[in-house]
Amino acid sequence: KYDPSVIEIPVPRYFKEDDRIPVDIKFLEKPEKKEKKTKSKKKKKKKKKGADDEEEKKEPPPSLDFKNQLLNELLKAHVGTDEAEEEIVHDPFTLDMDIVQAIRIIQKYDRGRQYRKRVYDMIKLMKRYETSGGAVSALNPHAEDLTEDEACVRFQKLFRGIQDRKKIEEIRHDELVFLGMAPKIKSKDELSNNPIKKAKEIEQSRKETQVERMKDYENAKEEFKDDIRSNEGPDIKERMLKERRDWVSEQIQKKGGAIPTNLEDYYNRNNVEVPLTPEEEEAKAAQEEEDAKKNKKGKKDAPKGGKKGGKKKKGDDGDDGKEDIKMVGPPEEVQKFDEFYLEYNKKWATANETDNFEQNYDAEMVKKEVLPDVELEFKSTVDQIIMMELENIKINQSGYKEKKPKKSKKSKAKKKKPKDPLWLQWPKKIPGLKAIKKYGDVRDLLLELVQNGIAKKFPKQALTDFKGDFNYLHSMMDDLTRAPREPSMALIRQIVTETCIFPLGSQLVKDRAELVKSMLFYGPPGSGKTLVARAVVHETASMLFDLSPLSVDGKYSEKKGEEKMIASVFAVARHFQPAVVYIDECEKVFPKKKKKGKKGGKKKKAEPGAPSRMKKALLAWKKKLPQNDRIFIIGCSSEPNEAVQKDMRAMFDQAIYFPAPDVSTCKSLWKEFIEKNGGRLKQGFPLSTLAHISQGYTAGSILKTCKQVLTEYRLGQLDTRPLMLSEFIGPLSLTHSVSSQDSEDYEKFTDFITKDDKRRKALEAELKGDKDDGDGKKKGGKKGKGKKKK
Repeated sequence: KYDPSVIEIPVPRYFKEDDRIPVDIKFLEKPEKKEKKTKSKKKKKKKKKGADDEEEKKEPPPSLDFKNQLLNELLKAHVGTDEAEEEIVHDPFTLDMDIVQAIRIIQKYDRGRQYRKRVYDMIKLMKRYETSGGAVSALNPHAEDLTEDEACVRFQKLFRGIQDRKKIEEIRHDELVFLGMAPKIKSKDELSNNPIKKAKEIEQSRKETQVERMKDYENAKEEFKDDIRSNEGPDIKERMLKERRDWVSEQIQKKGGAIPTNLEDYYNRNNVEVPLTPEEEEAKAAQEEEDAKKNKKGKKDAPKGGKKGGKKKKGDDGDDGKEDIKMVGPPEEVQKFDEFYLEYNKKWATANETDNFEQNYDAEMVKKEVLPDVELEFKSTVDQIIMMELENIKINQSGYKEKKPKKSKKSKAKKKKPKDPLWLQWPKKIPGLKAIKKYGDVRDLLLELVQNGIAKKFPKQALTDFKGDFNYLHSMMDDLTRAPREPSMALIRQIVTETCIFPLGSQLVKDRAELVKSMLFYGPPGSGKTLVARAVVHETASMLFDLSPLSVDGKYSEKKGEEKMIASVFAVARHFQPAVVYIDECEKVFPKKKKKGKKGGKKKKAEPGAPSRMKKALLAWKKKLPQNDRIFIIGCSSEPNEAVQKDMRAMFDQAIYFPAPDVSTCKSLWKEFIEKNGGRLKQGFPLSTLAHISQGYTAGSILKTCKQVLTEYRLGQLDTRPLMLSEFIGPLSLTHSVSSQDSEDYEKFTDFITKDDKRRKALEAELKGDKDDGDGKKKGGKKGKGKKKK
C-alpha cells in the first residue's frame, strides 16, 4: 500500500520556465462556475448582440523574459538593486545595534565578571591559607602527591579510554550501517560526486540547449516563410484563385444565375453536420417529447401570484426545473489525454532520430507548419480579386453599375471610438479609474509603483520548502459534531497547489477551475504563511505587488490617493499577468472600531497614511476582477480576530489555517534546520525528545533557535564537543509559542469564516430530533404563532 504522499501533485516546471507553450485545447463541456443569475443574463445579451461579429482575440500578456528584464531595469535605476527584498522581522528579545557596539558591551561586562571572580577566589584562598597555618596544600585541595611514573600511568589510562570509546562508537556505527539502521558516512569523493548536483547540472545544460534549438527553430520558420513567398507564392495564389472561381461557378449554376455577394458560404462549406442514423433520430425525437412534457408540468406546478418566491417542493434546488445530468464514462479531460497519447504514438514515438543526435528541427515539419500562415497572408489579396471579379460579372449581366447607398448622418454619428487597452477596460464606476486614465503607457504606472516600493521582488522559495507530512490519524479521529482538526502541512501544500498555483500558472486551468480570486493565510507568527506566499509567486513566475501596511505607510497620502494606488496595482497586474497582490498584516486594513466612552460621537475618517483607507477600494476592485484574468490576492494575518470579520469574509473567498507543526513535523524540522546551519547530530541524539519539548512552537521559532545555537564559534567545536539537548532548550524558551488562548481564538475565527459552527449546531439539533437551522431558531408550528396583535 502507498501513503498519501504518492498522490501529492507536483508543480509543473514550465510555469516559471516556458510561459509561451501553446495550449490549443478546446473542450465541448463548459465548466460549471457559481455565478449570480443577473450576471449570466447580461452576458447572454451581450453575446446575442455580437453574434454576427467575429470574436476578438485578446492579446497575450508580455512574456516572462520581457517582464523580468523590465522589472530588473526599473529596480536597478530607481531602487539601486534588482535583488529580492528580505523581510525585516523585529525580535523583542534582541537589540538593534551594530556588531562593534555589541562586542564592546560583551567585553565590558565579561571583564567585570572576570575581575570580580578573580578577587573573590583570591580572598577565599587567603582565608584558607591563614586558617591552615601556612600549609602549601591549602592553596590546592585537589592536589595529590604522585611520582612521575604514577602520573604517566594515569595519563595513559585517560588517553587510552578516550581512544577505546571512539573505536567502540565506530564499530557500533558500522554494525548499524550493515543492518541498514543508519546511513553510511560519505567520503569527500562521494560528496564531490553528488548525483543530485550532477542531475541538476545536466538539467540546466539541457535547458540551455533547448533554448538555443528553439531560437534556431524560430529563425528557420522565418526563412521558410521567405522562401515560400518567393518560390511558391505565385502558385499558391493561382491555386487559391482557382478554388474560389470553381466554387463561384458552382454556386451560379445551382442558384440559377444568382451571383454570390460574399465569400462566407465558401469558408463555411465544410461546416456541415454529419447526418444522424435512424436510431439516433428516434432517440432525439423521444428526448424532445420528454423535455416538452417536463416543461408543461413545470408551468402547471409554477407558483401563481402572491408571496414572493412561492413554495418550493422537495428536491427543488432552484435550478429552474433542470435536473442534474449524470455523465457516464471517462470525463472529457481524460479523453483529451488519450487523443494526445495517440497523436504522440503516431507522430513522435515511431520517428527515426538516429541521425539527429543534436536534436535539430525537421525541415519538412517546419514547412508544413509555416504553409498555412503564408496562405493566410495571401488570403486578403485573393479575396479582393474574387470580389472585383464578382462585381465585373454583375456589371456585364445588368449593363450598369449598382449605386452605393448613401451613408446617413446617423451612421456618421455612430462611429466607434477607439477601444481602451486591456489594462484600462474596467467598469466606469470603479474607484480610481479616472486617475489612471491620464497615463498613456502602462509602463509609467509600473515605474511609479516601483518607485513607491509596491512592485518588488520576493526571495525565491519553492513550495517544497514548506516541510511537513500528512497526518494519518485525522481521518480516524475526525468527528462531525466537533470542530475539524488542524490541517497537516502536506494538506496545505495540496490546497495551495490546486487553488492558487495551477490557476495562476495555466490559463487553461483558470478557465475551467472553480472561481477563487483571493485567499487568506492565517495562523501564529512563524508558521510559514509568508513562505507559502513567496512560493506561489516563484512557482508561477508572477509579478508581485505588495500592499502590506508596512509598504504602503506614508505613500499616496493625497486626497483619494489610495484609490489611485489600488487602481494602478490592478491595471498593471492585468497587463503583466500572472500577478499576485500580497497583503501582509491584513487585520490592519480591516481594523475593528475602538470603543468610545461618549455616545453619539462623529465617525472619524481614516488618516491619510493609515492602512484602513484602502478597505473600500480593495473590496470594490476585488468584486470587479474578471473571471478569466490570472490575478490572485493573498492576505496574511497573525491576529485575524483584531479585524472586522465580516469584511475579511467579503474580501477573501477562501481561508487556510496554518497551525503549529505536530511532533513528526517538528522532528523533521529540527533535523533539517540543524544540518542546514552546518550542525551535525551524533548517533543517539534525543531528537524525538526535542520534538516533544517543542510542541506548540512554530517552524520559525525552531529555525531561530538553530541559528542562535549554531554560531560560527560553536560549529568549530563540533569535533571535540558534540551538540547536546540542553543547548537548544534555553534559546527555544525565548521564542514565540502558541498558547491555548491563541488556539481558541484561531478556532473561533475558523468557525466564523467557514460557518462550521452553524453546521455543527444544525447537526446536533437534528440528532436530538429538533429542526434547527443552526441559528438556534426552531422551525415548525403554525403561522403567526407567538405574534402579538396590534
